[in-house]
Order: sequence, then structure tokens, then C-alpha cells
Amino acid sequence: MTEATPTAAADMAAAGIFRVALGIEYKGSRYRGFQRQRAGVPSIQETLEKALSKVAGGAPVNLSCAGRTDALVHASAQVVHFDTPLDRPESSWVRGPNALLPRDIAIQWAKQVPAEFHC
Repeated sequence: MTEATPTAAADMAAAGIFRVALGIEYKGSRYRGFQRQRAGVPSIQETLEKALSKVAGGAPVNLSCAGRTDALVHASAQVVHFDTPLDRPESSWVRGPNALLPRDIAIQWAKQVPAEFHC
């Protein structure tokens, strides 16, 4: 996702699209890195997106990430963001996915951010 321009930000707001930033941590021992891989290859991104999509009522969620990790690498305080038409309490974007995620991935915090924000 590219950085939002003032026009893009206004378009997002007019369309009722919200940008949510998440702070995540994970133990990467079972994954082939953060970035989504080919089918059948486990990644942090794919696992997070699936859990977030369920909380978003089945709507697809596409994460943007601040940095990536290699296979088997752990991370703490990594920041990601996504856009959604759902205006939910920030705590819902933490508790809901965490209930669905494996124990080696956790969302620590969620914050609705301006459309100009890019992790």
C-alpha cells in the first residue's frame, strides 16, 4: 500500500474506511518469516490476516508491515496496519484476533490512525 495523499485520505474518510495500526509480537519458530508465502508455507502475515478477517465478518484483511523477518525469527513491537470499513472499538481488534491466533502470535495493541499513517 502506498502512502495516502490528502485526497486519498479524504476519499477513505468519505467512503467510511478506517485505518487501524496494530502492535504485534511473535515467536517465529514455526513460520517462514513475516511475509505471506506461497500456498502451504506458514507465515505470520497470513496467520494474522486470517484471524483479523474473521473478526471483520469474513471481509479480507490485507496487512501492511513495518519491516519483515526471515524464517524462524522472533519479533516484538512490530507495527502493521490495515484498512477496514468496520468502525470497531480498538479493544475488539486486540481481543477478537488474539482469541483465534495460535499462542506464538499476539496483538499487543490497536489504534485507529489517520489515513495518512503508514507503518
